[in-house]
Amino acid sequence: MAILVRFNNQLDEVEKYLGQKHGVLPLARGVEPDKIGLLTMYTAKGLEFNSVVVPRLESLPKSGAELDEEAKPLYVALTRATSNLLLTGHGRSVFSRKIKDIQAAAGS
Repeated sequence: MAILVRFNNQLDEVEKYLGQKHGVLPLARGVEPDKIGLLTMYTAKGLEFNSVVVPRLESLPKSGAELDEEAKPLYVALTRATSNLLLTGHGRSVFSRKIKDIQAAAGS
């Protein structure tokens, strides 16, 4: 299983939240056997995981960034999951709206 975030500082936030507040263990920065991997979307490129969590979808796209360029790391993250994919977030972003539109069109 992996938790994939867009930015390095989000690794710290997720690690602190899961490790300190909720005692979720074992966590590992990167890929280690029998541990939940914490990686950025870019470092996950080329890897596959049974389950992937993409938290904080509302942080995409980065303010002032080109939409097409910000879609690339998200695409990498979404395609790392072989069985289960969980997207989380609050608020609204371009990508969260697009994902909802795709779900509605697919009848999910």
